Amino acid sequence: MDSSGALERYVSRAMAGDLVGASGVVNGLMQAGWSAHRVYEELLAPGQRILGERWRRGEIDVSEEHLATQIGLALMSQLREALPSQRQHGRSVGVATVEGDYHDLGARMVADYFLADGWSVLYLGPSLPVGSLVRAVQTHRLDVVCLSCSLAPLLTELSDAATALGTLQSAPALIFGGAAITPEVALDLRHVAGAVVANPAEAVVNARRLVGLPVEGSSLEATLLTIGQTIRRLRRERGWSQEQLAAAAGLDRTYITTVEIGRAHV
Repeated sequence: MDSSGALERYVSRAMAGDLVGASGVVNGLMQAGWSAHRVYEELLAPGQRILGERWRRGEIDVSEEHLATQIGLALMSQLREALPSQRQHGRSVGVATVEGDYHDLGARMVADYFLADGWSVLYLGPSLPVGSLVRAVQTHRLDVVCLSCSLAPLLTELSDAATALGTLQSAPALIFGGAAITPEVALDLRHVAGAVVANPAEAVVNARRLVGLPVEGSSLEATLLTIGQTIRRLRRERGWSQEQLAAAAGLDRTYITTVEIGRAHV
């Protein structure tokens, strides 16, 4: 299957509510050798970002965005069993979006990555009030809490959650992420969170670091994805093309591509 237009095909099928067609895109990529992690990171996540941008620009109706989101969630349910699975290590994590944020596909993706890495996962869903989050942490004695925020007006909810959880006797480590967190916002949030991340693989690696688990214990695939996605994010922040980065590093452009998609060692 030609993967170059897979993202466009997926978005088109999802917006049309065509689960069979969208599933066909995913199956074609898996047959072409894509891992479940790669489908999450290079098809479902960017597809959701495209849909969100189109909705914000008024190009699509909220019903179309919601329909496409449900397609994505259904495909993630199918892919979950294909994710690599690590032995349970006894650590626990809660995952949710902040109160008022109902865009939970990214949070669900984060929860799946933690499941694959051997964590006990409490998926608390979208729009979780701070009080309910505190009760969940106390009841389940969570080691880590991951909160997602996709809307800028709700960013204060992250700080409110950090303040409330920080008063607990056994406060969990905090990890923040989501579309609303720009590089500038991330700098402001780092003083209240253990980590601010750009993708699910980064969340898992940082969670391991925060609770003292060996990072090398996470899957090689997830680690390579984290490295590649960090390189790609930094390259884009600087406005560089892959060709420019390759020239500066003295490497072939195709190698830069394989590193950024987590398919090569660096």
